[in-house]
Amino acid sequence: MLRFVWGREGFSSGQLPSQTERDIEDTRYTDLPNRRRIVRLTVKMDWRLNSIAHHFLPRGANGKLVIYYQGHRGDFALGKDPISAFMEEEYSVIALSTPLLGPNAQPIVDFHNIAGLKLTSHDHLKFLAVEEGHPIQFFLQPVAAV
Repeated sequence: MLRFVWGREGFSSGQLPSQTERDIEDTRYTDLPNRRRIVRLTVKMDWRLNSIAHHFLPRGANGKLVIYYQGHRGDFALGKDPISAFMEEEYSVIALSTPLLGPNAQPIVDFHNIAGLKLTSHDHLKFLAVEEGHPIQFFLQPVAAV
């Protein structure tokens, strides 16, 4: 599976988040119970795709992590209720949105004989060439990296 998704070498530790911003303020989450702080993690990928994740750290911690991956509805902010419920139980939560949605980039790319295509749909990702592996990595790499 690793070779199918990422190629011969599999997932590399070089694919960890490229940017970490500690103690960010996001007014959408000021009312989360038991919130100690939020860390923003940015995972940069090929084709100028990125994935922005928030790591919600509770005041009291049970030492366990939940990964909340918002589906096709959009921004992970739509998952505020389950994020809140996990934080009340003292879980750390990392929240992500699928590629091209929520806070993630929608880059304009040139490929094949199409110039200036703005990537707005998951259907576009299957046309992007990856050095190795399969374009499904754009969905899995952010989760593996964080």
